Amino acid sequence: SEPSLDSPALARQRAELREQQAEGGLWPVVIALLLSAVVGTALGWWWLSRGKQAEPRPDAALQLPSSLP
Repeated sequence: SEPSLDSPALARQRAELREQQAEGGLWPVVIALLLSAVVGTALGWWWLSRGKQAEPRPDAALQLPSSLP
């Protein structure tokens, strides 16, 4: 066990250092959340669109009008 000979100024400096280190850890969390959202959206979009095949639509020029003049 260490003797508690820390002055109040030293304790305050340590507290400020811990606070600065905690604040510095915010950006990696934000970046990780953004990357997770982008990757999750892309994977979900890909996964949900896998089974769908686009049906070919007939060209409008090939369709006859319902009533001829």
